[in-house]
Amino acid sequence: MGCIPLRNLALIRDIWWRHRTLVCLLIGVTVFTSLLNVALPESVSMSADNPSGFDARDAVELLNFHLIIAALLLFLAICGYTEFNAQKGSIGFPHRLFTLPLSSFELVALPMFLGVAAAELLGLVWRTLIFGANLNVWGTMLIGVYVVVYQAVLWTLPALGSLRMLIHGVVGMVFIIALGLPSFPQETLPWWLREGFLMVWLLVVALSAFFGCWSFVAQQRSGGGLRRDWIRSVVERASDVAPRRRKDFNSAAAAHFWFEWRRSGFMLPLLVGAMLVAVIGPLSLGDDGGGTVRILIAVLAMPMVLAFPVGKAFSKPDLWSSDMSVPSFVAVRPISTDDLVETKMKVAAVSAAVSWLLVCAFIALWFGLWASLDGLNMIRLLLWAVYGHSMYPQYALVILSLAAAMLMTWRFLVSSLWLGLSGNRALFATTAIPYSLAPIFVLAFAILIPGNEDSILSWMYRGFGSVLPTLVRIAAIAVTSKLWIAAWSWRDINRVRVRQYLFLWICGTLVLVAFALVSWAGLRYIVPSDSDQLRSLLVLCALLVIPFARLGLAPGSLARNRHRL
Repeated sequence: MGCIPLRNLALIRDIWWRHRTLVCLLIGVTVFTSLLNVALPESVSMSADNPSGFDARDAVELLNFHLIIAALLLFLAICGYTEFNAQKGSIGFPHRLFTLPLSSFELVALPMFLGVAAAELLGLVWRTLIFGANLNVWGTMLIGVYVVVYQAVLWTLPALGSLRMLIHGVVGMVFIIALGLPSFPQETLPWWLREGFLMVWLLVVALSAFFGCWSFVAQQRSGGGLRRDWIRSVVERASDVAPRRRKDFNSAAAAHFWFEWRRSGFMLPLLVGAMLVAVIGPLSLGDDGGGTVRILIAVLAMPMVLAFPVGKAFSKPDLWSSDMSVPSFVAVRPISTDDLVETKMKVAAVSAAVSWLLVCAFIALWFGLWASLDGLNMIRLLLWAVYGHSMYPQYALVILSLAAAMLMTWRFLVSSLWLGLSGNRALFATTAIPYSLAPIFVLAFAILIPGNEDSILSWMYRGFGSVLPTLVRIAAIAVTSKLWIAAWSWRDINRVRVRQYLFLWICGTLVLVAFALVSWAGLRYIVPSDSDQLRSLLVLCALLVIPFARLGLAPGSLARNRHRL
């Protein structure tokens, strides 16, 4: 205590006092999980007479995973040292701390240092008391740097409001990719992505985030600040030099489609293109076949993963504003509420199509010019054996997989329209939490779960057959509820519009059902479960993918928000 200045102790006490409940909960979760694993004998394992069932060890592994997620959520809530600024209407670095007799360096460095130290301590405790040596040390360091970046985004981008969760999602994806880099064959990677150089990248990222945050807080503290949001300024400059439309629009709906695309529709294709050029492209250039499959999986999953947080921001009346009310420019336009929602859906469809066009173009260039296809031979041989030495099911699987991925991307973009257009800030912020923290769930699953026969994935594989009947019943109830709610939510919408969307929904669902059946034809030989029940589950899940009931609620939500005072 004697070596810590009293003014620093005041800031530490403030951080503790504001988060004391969350800290106590985090300590309680850690102690409970440690005692649970210590009390459980090591001899408890899968029973000999129930090799595929759910035993005590499986229950502990599953409980450990949920406790890890709870601990990470509590930890991020503690690190999120922010405060609402009533004057600016934003949430960012606490301005009341500017009156403390501390330098701006201390105001930024102390919370960041405490966050990193707590992350490393938490990782050490979980590795030592719960998972032994199975916790990835590289992953622990990555989490420490992520804490710095996480706090920097919260403190330096208050003007973005809820769009910060999109930044967190993109940053989380980059860290997830970085997590797997040490597992790539090092000789196939460029020198600047090899394991020895990754430490330098971590240091550069951490220092850049810290100094950027320090500069921003110091500027805000001195009464300065940006006269104009620089992100919006860059976007506006880019839109100014972009090709402009010279012809008249055929209708008001066509004009609003153009407006909505320029405001928010380009966001997903822009992010997909940036990730392909800045991240995936360099990785694929240094690959000689060892990581081809992993890169391909990352490329195919990227539009859907990015659409997850982008769709949340896209669902708001204005993607770039923290205000949940409908902009007056849109509210007074001579266009009906139903047309406004339909325009959003069309823009989302074009955005998903352009994003996948970029992905397909990259894959075509990659496979045609510099990719090593040796890593795909094992997958081709496996599909050849599973589908009875026939090529046609493989072609059908590829085509239907791309179609299903496009539909999933569109689904993530429009599934929250009914909520974002309602203008309910509290409900929107609450439901946005899982979107910004989704990468943390993946990190926890990848880092803190041991990759052995006792892992969560192994338990899911062993016990899937026993829970399959329950999953089929739950899916059947969900499909029935969805259809009933859809019939109620679309009751006041124009009949012509209902028939149009019903036709599109049926066509898209048939594609997903066909994809489910083709997938089932191969999975029935791999997944240890009843074949008929597995087929029923896949078909029911296909019926749940494309939103129906929620889109019927969107016009009513927008109408109430549009006409409120």
